[in-house]
Order: sequence, then structure tokens, then C-alpha cells
Amino acid sequence: MLDGKISVVFEGLPCGGKTTLINELAKHIPGSEAVREWVRPQHELCPTDGTIAAVRNDYLKSSAMKTAKSVVFIDRFIYSTLPYDIARTQRFITPTIYEYQHRTLFTEEIECPTHLIIIPSDVATSRRESRKRGWPAEGNPWFDESFLAIYERYYEDLLRPELTWFGERKEIKKLRLASSDIKSRVDEVCKFLNLSEKVAAKRAVN
Repeated sequence: MLDGKISVVFEGLPCGGKTTLINELAKHIPGSEAVREWVRPQHELCPTDGTIAAVRNDYLKSSAMKTAKSVVFIDRFIYSTLPYDIARTQRFITPTIYEYQHRTLFTEEIECPTHLIIIPSDVATSRRESRKRGWPAEGNPWFDESFLAIYERYYEDLLRPELTWFGERKEIKKLRLASSDIKSRVDEVCKFLNLSEKVAAKRAVN
């Protein structure tokens, strides 16, 4: 734990509502912070290598966890970065492969969140919404059906209690959201984090 502070990472397939939910939570929970998917533009972090850029981006998010005053919501973290190159080769992600990638890419200490929340979405829905928004576009791995299927299964495996993922603390708490509309999701997350009273008080004032 980060001295009683709460750090929550949100993961899920593209266009599942992560960013919208994180921003909404930051509005409802007093003193909370939202960290966007890219803290700095990818080309500033590393213009020639996307993986290096993602690793540097994750270290910035790790710093945000350390300096947060109370609650910080993170839009993707190492859980997205570590499997990326493996998934592009059409291989499924196992705890062993995950550990190898972790040791290879993250050579300096990086924080572990206190909570991990998976936003539910299936491959077909993700691709359909991507077409509507124009991103991820065709040719991007995050639009590729096989690539997405690997991540979909991997996200399910992250929640399996019998599996151990390198770098995680034993006390990390995990949740797969059951709700779909934004208000219900905010309430579900707040209940999971034991912050419902703070949100109720904020709503009463407003």
C-alpha cells in the first residue's frame, strides 16, 4: 500500500468507457486525481520506439501514484504495456511470459496499484465502437481481432485468484465491473473502494 493512499488502475479493450469513467470518478470523489492514458505525448517520450515510450509513460504514472494525496485513477498501466509485443506475435499471455517481460522492460522499481479494475467489453463491441470513432483504425494492433482476443483472455486471467502476476502485492484488490451505465459504474467503483459516503456527501452539496 502507498501509505494508506488509493491507486486504481483501469484496464480494458479500446472504446469500453475507461476514460469517461475515470474522469467522472475524479469529479465525484473529493481530492482525487485522474491520470490520462498518455501522461506526455508518445513522440516526446520516444519518437522511434512505441514500447520504450510506453515504459517511460508507465514510470510517469508510477510517480503519480507516489505523489498522489489520496486517490489516483490511472488510465492503463503496465498491464497494457507488458503483453503488447507478445500479443502482436499472436501468443497468449501467461504469468511466466508476463514476468519475463516485466524483468526485461522495467529495470527500475515501479509502483504496484492498490486496486485493479477491468472494464468489460468483447472484441466485436470494441471493433464496432472503434469504427464509429475512427480510432483505433485498421492496421493498428488494437483494432486487430486476434490481438484483441488475446487481451480479452488475458484480462480475464488477471482476475483469476489462483494465478500470480509478477510485481503485484498480495493485498491488491481486483474487480470486473458488472454495470454498464456511467452512474451505476461510478457507484460500483465507489462501493468497491469504500468511498460511497464521500460521493454521497459530494452529491448532497451539489
